[in-house]
Amino acid sequence: MSLTKRNPGPSWGFPFLAWVDRITPGGAFDVMLRLGAGIGMCLMPAQRQASRAYLTRVLGHDPGWRGPNRHFGEFALFLTEKLRLQRNILPRFKLMESPRTEAFLAFCQSGEQGLFGTFHIGHSDLMGCLLRDLGRDIAIVREEVSNSMDTDLMRKTFGGHLQFVFINDPMEFLYVLKEAVEEGRSLGIQCDRLMDRDRRETFQFLGMECLFPMTIYHLGHLFNLPICFAMAGGRDEDGAFFVDASTLYRPSGRRPGAQARAHFQSVLELVEAHLRKFPYLWFNFAPFNTMESTQARE
Repeated sequence: MSLTKRNPGPSWGFPFLAWVDRITPGGAFDVMLRLGAGIGMCLMPAQRQASRAYLTRVLGHDPGWRGPNRHFGEFALFLTEKLRLQRNILPRFKLMESPRTEAFLAFCQSGEQGLFGTFHIGHSDLMGCLLRDLGRDIAIVREEVSNSMDTDLMRKTFGGHLQFVFINDPMEFLYVLKEAVEEGRSLGIQCDRLMDRDRRETFQFLGMECLFPMTIYHLGHLFNLPICFAMAGGRDEDGAFFVDASTLYRPSGRRPGAQARAHFQSVLELVEAHLRKFPYLWFNFAPFNTMESTQARE
């Protein structure tokens, strides 16, 4: 199948970053990375505009050009952490102290199958490392793009514990997910970007009414699997990434209703609190999915 979708930026970006990281001392590499991120920001006006709009919302003031510059820089550092997987440099995670994260840890250690929701926040993409260490086999649900070197690195690093389920073909969406569930795997699904096949509803987020996908809840009811959300962003003094988690949602009935909506709204409130603490770690460089912006695109 020919892939037409791709990540922003040049096709040689990932390999070039990996090569520079290998040959450049740490301090000098960080300076070069920030400089490169600034150049990338200048070359991607749509993503820069979306970054500035988001930061204005979460910070409560217009960050000017410095805000997007820092935002792009944090994203470049995130990409570098992924690329270091090929040198077997693995990230470390630390659960934030709360009853929610204690329940999340207990659920992970139980071995019970489930659906793990997350967002493009910090190093949430790399929590497959944490789940692998807890004995979990997880299939990450993704759209496959033509310049995604990071998925190849993650698959090689974590072997049979982590797989990717690519869902580019809407006709095969449920079939490939059902196959992964029947193999005994849990599913990891990112829930902050809308795709054409998503079941979407309106929720309160950062003071606006925004559209978010409810697909994970429909899948939870379809497969009768519990749902938990987790995110990893910010570091402690030893460089470990903080992990926060939601309460567990157990489906009841044939389809999600008010209880599912209330659970996801509580998840978004948790996400908002996390972003106000770590505002530069939401790597979603696209306009908000508000009712107004969606109608304008249609």
